[in-house]
Amino acid sequence: MSLLLFCPYPNRCRFLLLVLFILFLNLNLSSQYAFVPSSLTASIRKDFPILNQDQDTNVNTIYLDSAASSQKPSSVIKAMSDFDKTTHSNVHRGAHRLSREATRLYEEARDKLAKLINAGSRREVVFTSGATHSLNLISNSWGASNLSDGDEVVLSIMEHHSAIVPYHIMQQYGKKISVKFCPLLPDGTDLDYAALASLVTSRTKLISIVHTSNTLAVTTDTLRIAKIRDSNAHPDCVYVVDGCQSLPHGPVDVRSLGCDFFVGSAHKMVGPTG
Repeated sequence: MSLLLFCPYPNRCRFLLLVLFILFLNLNLSSQYAFVPSSLTASIRKDFPILNQDQDTNVNTIYLDSAASSQKPSSVIKAMSDFDKTTHSNVHRGAHRLSREATRLYEEARDKLAKLINAGSRREVVFTSGATHSLNLISNSWGASNLSDGDEVVLSIMEHHSAIVPYHIMQQYGKKISVKFCPLLPDGTDLDYAALASLVTSRTKLISIVHTSNTLAVTTDTLRIAKIRDSNAHPDCVYVVDGCQSLPHGPVDVRSLGCDFFVGSAHKMVGPTG
């Protein structure tokens, strides 16, 4: 399929081309992947009440924004409801039965997550209110204590703003750090690792690069980035991986990534928010 389009308003044309391209993909994908059994689709949909709320009007809800926040299956909704009905109490803050039970469930959840990502133990798993909080916690704890005037922070142009803003705020509050951005290859298919190697220097104290981009679906080679860190950066440089998009879509072994911090997001993988 080829399409030639002339428009005096370039931004509007880009949007129109994007819409046409998506429509074209939908038409082709629907025929190419017709082998997916409708019974499987129906059984999966049944697990998600929000997708079945329009049965009376015979309208199917199709949700395509899981990269921002996924819907919850009935099992997750039930577990959250059961906790509120039977166990809700402060974790690690009471000696009574409900607090002990809430603490047990909380720590069991940390054990299960540690097993899922192959962390060394539950002590390596820290629950926060979200990925933004996690990235800010890294910058405001490790970063505030270890970044000094003249140090460098290396990010990529694919980063979520929550991985960028904290270091700009540091600059605004007077810390004279340098924030660098690694580009992509010209065709946009991958990180430009040669450029990254040139950006990382002996003054680089922190590298924070997304594992899988939420806009381009580019998946970075974490071990390659870790090797660049090891060979070029300051000896105390830490490597942060934003895994919010990779963790819901496939197996993640944090021990094999070569990173110091890995950030994930439960509400992007059919879990609760906060």
